[in-house]
Amino acid sequence: MRVKGNDLDRREFMKRSVGAAAATAVAAAGPDTENACEAAPGKKRITVTSALPTRVLGKTKVELPILGYGGAALPKKWGNTLSTEDRVKLVRHAYESGVRYFDTAISYSYSDSQAIIGEALKDVRDNVFITTKVDFWDTSKPDGRITKVDKKEVARQVEKNLAELQSDYIDAILIHGTPGVEQMTVEQCMEVQDELAKARDTGLVRFVGFSAHHYFDKTLALISTGRFDLCMLAYGYLPRGHSRLFSPRTTELRNTCLAKAHELQMGTVAMKVLGAGMLSGFGQEQLEKVPAAAIRYVLQDDRVHLLTIGMRYPPKSTPTSRPLPATRNTPMKTERCWPVSALPYSATRTSGRCVWSDPSLQGKAFDTKYERDKTVHVPWGVLMVAAGLFMLVCGSIESKFIVYRLLVARSGILWGEHAHRLCQISGATVMVAGALVALGYI
Repeated sequence: MRVKGNDLDRREFMKRSVGAAAATAVAAAGPDTENACEAAPGKKRITVTSALPTRVLGKTKVELPILGYGGAALPKKWGNTLSTEDRVKLVRHAYESGVRYFDTAISYSYSDSQAIIGEALKDVRDNVFITTKVDFWDTSKPDGRITKVDKKEVARQVEKNLAELQSDYIDAILIHGTPGVEQMTVEQCMEVQDELAKARDTGLVRFVGFSAHHYFDKTLALISTGRFDLCMLAYGYLPRGHSRLFSPRTTELRNTCLAKAHELQMGTVAMKVLGAGMLSGFGQEQLEKVPAAAIRYVLQDDRVHLLTIGMRYPPKSTPTSRPLPATRNTPMKTERCWPVSALPYSATRTSGRCVWSDPSLQGKAFDTKYERDKTVHVPWGVLMVAAGLFMLVCGSIESKFIVYRLLVARSGILWGEHAHRLCQISGATVMVAGALVALGYI
């Protein structure tokens, strides 16, 4: 491998692009994957260990361990509390444990994901498969939708990705689902694909794909073009994308996308396997096997070739000893454990009961209590107790306080002379509820 410095010469990129113009023109209607691979920096063979089972990533024909590393777990802005040095060690630990697929993106913060992965893997670059992405978002619009694809921006992002990864090629580059596919039309996505195909033909990129969280109508259209090598789809026991749960219709459409990708022999990577963190970090002994069960649930589908899962901490950390965000965008300062009974979806519907793929979990009564963020719930609970006490005392002495008199006047319309008794009962009820909120029971 030829490792370059932190800057890729733009003129060199353009020179290589012009050199491949003829090949690009021939391939515009649908470039052949194997011929594209020849243009890449050699057909490398990744050495795997026996630690993890392997599957072939569709028509890329690359054999990889089924577990991939999700780079979204690295940025501090999304909850990772480790130092840069320790995060580099964490990525390296994943490699030494048998992981060979590493996923990252521009929107994961260059210095907080791509640069860390690049530093950790620079001396084993030819023995790993690194996927990154190009993003598109119009910051002047609330929904970020773009009106025109800036082709120069595609080239700029490819260059930046290469520099941050400390590499002269990228194994797979995806059009990011969000921000990207969600903010573009299918036609605009294909314009970006054309530009990425040029980078593939010049050897800067080996494979081209896209990711998708929930806009599976566009996803199906992109898959059906036959011009992508791989795709990354939200697929898990808990049907969830970037920020929402799937409707039955969305889930059905996602499954249609899986079937079409399988038909076209595309490489298929599953993300959101743990529901964006909702099926991990319970901190309760009886739920320790839930993440593994969720992983096995997805792996039962042989149309999925590998999973990309974010891992923020090394194995020595336990679920109860580290902070864990409830979601990627809302990190919490204390452990939050999600009750299985609160999850509205299940692998199969059996009298409304959750049925896990792990036999050891079948028939278990899951504890529905979970810890709360005390910085939020304690103040609210105290406020409720104070309000309830005010109502109870005022009702008992039939206070002349103006706020209380207004309450009584409104209540008296329905309750008449019993309005004071109503305030006493309501106050006592609010006090009890406030105490339960402060203690984390409700």
